[in-house]
Amino acid sequence: MSGLSAPLGHFAPAHVMAGEEPPAPEVPRDLPPVGHQPGGRAHHGRPRNPLRRRHLAVVGSALAVTLVLIVFARALADASLTNERAALHRAENARLQERLTAGRREVELVKGEPFLRLQARAYGYGEPGERVFGLALGAPPPAGITPLGAQPPGAAEAPPLEAWLELLFGP
Repeated sequence: MSGLSAPLGHFAPAHVMAGEEPPAPEVPRDLPPVGHQPGGRAHHGRPRNPLRRRHLAVVGSALAVTLVLIVFARALADASLTNERAALHRAENARLQERLTAGRREVELVKGEPFLRLQARAYGYGEPGERVFGLALGAPPPAGITPLGAQPPGAAEAPPLEAWLELLFGP
């Protein structure tokens, strides 16, 4: 260990240890000069990018796929809008069909004997012995009918304690 000039853990090449000059690097002789391309054309310092055409093809394919997707999405949106319109038209047709059916039932009712008798009474043609009556022109409207269990209009609601006392002991 005393004869080593390098610190521990550092290894030097053999020619340095022996104190000799380093060997000259070997240059392969079959390499073309710098800037020379096979076929005799130089590329003037710019390296030729062999992936350029491939990149253009990938970008072009991506654009084509994007355009196809956009066209497909537009067609899908149009189909969805058409389906919504068709549903609205079907609902409208069903509503109109119900009105038509109700109108036909009404026509059958109007053509029936009970309705004709009711209308005849309205014109004063009734059963023998009936007295014709009608309201005079300009007569006031009849009073409103209060449903059972409801308070008449204008009646004040009693406080809850008074309502219980009235219920228990009467008015």
